Amino acid sequence: MFGVLALALLPGCGMQWPDLSPVASSSAAPPVSTVPRGPDPLGDFAETATPGGVGFVNGERARLVRSYNAASGRECREIILGAGNSERVAVACRNGAGQFVSSTPLLRGSFR
Repeated sequence: MFGVLALALLPGCGMQWPDLSPVASSSAAPPVSTVPRGPDPLGDFAETATPGGVGFVNGERARLVRSYNAASGRECREIILGAGNSERVAVACRNGAGQFVSSTPLLRGSFR
């Protein structure tokens, strides 16, 4: 019986099967950005990252969560630093010169 089954499968060995490898799509993992160490690495990351973008700030994992306008009218970006149980919120907002700089989160501990 095994011999008959093996003979039935042999013709399939020479067939070409369709390529079933994953295709890149818009739902792929967010891009990773490496931020140069400047006077304000968090501000540098906020300047270049896109929502959901992951990178590193001072050797620590950083992920841009959202962009919003603060009550002051400044554009701000919420960034999660760290991973797992050591995650914490950081905020960078545009200053008068239009550059992102580190700011103090007003709602500490309100994340999640």
